[in-house]
Amino acid sequence: MLGDPKQMQSGEAGPVIALLRQGLGADAVPELGSSVRQKGAAERETTLMFRNGQTAEAMQRKAANGTFQAVPGGYREAIERVATLWQERREANRDRPGFTVTVSAPTNAEAHDISVAIRARRRAAGEVGEDKTTVAASDGQGERSYNLAVAEGDRVRLFDKVNAAFTNGTHGNIGRNGSVLNVVKIQDDGLMLQNLNGKQGFVPWGRLQDEAGRFRLAYGEALTTHTAQGSTVTEHIHAERQPPGHSVRHLHVR
Repeated sequence: MLGDPKQMQSGEAGPVIALLRQGLGADAVPELGSSVRQKGAAERETTLMFRNGQTAEAMQRKAANGTFQAVPGGYREAIERVATLWQERREANRDRPGFTVTVSAPTNAEAHDISVAIRARRRAAGEVGEDKTTVAASDGQGERSYNLAVAEGDRVRLFDKVNAAFTNGTHGNIGRNGSVLNVVKIQDDGLMLQNLNGKQGFVPWGRLQDEAGRFRLAYGEALTTHTAQGSTVTEHIHAERQPPGHSVRHLHVR
């Protein structure tokens, strides 16, 4: 059991952690004293500078060590640079055990456009097959509709909790809003999907559609900033636009 006595105490159950300490003794209940998100001392110092309001100094440090880039041009140039940087970082660390690099952007539309660019690079590398079908899709808010080509090898992002029939004969949840699943096989009646835990299950087409018949799916190569929170990865690329009137787009790499 994990819990924080200062957060989300249940009105019915009471402060569970405090009760455990009383019943078992404080020494019997492990306590997390600190957590470290940045492994390097320099990066921890930079993060502290942001927290203390030293934004300009922190950005200068990140620009100097290559973890901040300002991309000249417009939206399309920034999208392509993000995808290229993703490819460069993955190639540079291909032999590094456990290395992972992820991408995020503020909105669903931006995350989807970045995903399309990364998908093209994965296809060129032979990781994504030929398109087997194209569906009318919509983002999580239903504000943006688009045609989504689906191929075996694709990574797709869910916008709902989805249940599947697993290959071991059981049924259950294979993902939720924000989950990224691998398309293992495309069938006439649905998709065979695999979650990050390696569990495979079949999902009928109808289970992925909203009331209007649109598929609540997007490519999952990039996520929104909100969805990407809490991920544990080796490197992360965050792409963010400048305010209107500026001609550059930011890439934050950490």
